[in-house]
Amino acid sequence: MMNTPNSYESIRSRIWLAGLILAPFFLVLSQFFWYQGVVTKTAGVLMFFSFFAWVFAFQALFHPLKKHMPVYAMAGFFIAVFSCIGGNNFGIDGIYGTQMGVDSLEEKTALHEAIGPSTLAYLFIPGALFPLSLLIMGINLVRKKVLPDWVGIMICIGAVGFPISRIPRIDLLAHADNLILWSSHLLAARYLSIRGYLKSGNSMLS
Repeated sequence: MMNTPNSYESIRSRIWLAGLILAPFFLVLSQFFWYQGVVTKTAGVLMFFSFFAWVFAFQALFHPLKKHMPVYAMAGFFIAVFSCIGGNNFGIDGIYGTQMGVDSLEEKTALHEAIGPSTLAYLFIPGALFPLSLLIMGINLVRKKVLPDWVGIMICIGAVGFPISRIPRIDLLAHADNLILWSSHLLAARYLSIRGYLKSGNSMLS
């Protein structure tokens, strides 16, 4: 039996909604398994699932913007996916670091220094692009009236709080930021679904 366009859209919408819900949820869980600011094996596995799901979450969030800002929607999505790879790599870095006995920030820093400048390409540059992608996208979702202002502002707050909590390894602040990200994505999923933004349209984002 051939799939109809409506059934395709229904499946796609469910995948996007699952991404919006699960991406920040796995990030919330992963924070509980950090050890003194270091990503452990368990945290790393959860981060892998988180940033895999975030690819689909970004699809859902960029999709309604392609009508108003097609160039940004396309370019922004590709940059966001690149940033998700960086987030995943931080998780993998934690998995292998744990296996190698790296259990302190000093040892992790020494490991990255031993690897050299290549860490910029696969860790730090894409990692920095993740909150930046969220921030710019949140602003544009508000500007184009895709989401209520307060939901878009929550996404922006979560984006700003991401590096503020992670770089100095402030665990409590990271937990709070994760909850903001999860709440904002749950609300975004609700509004995108209610307003029908997850339907229609054919492009590389669809």
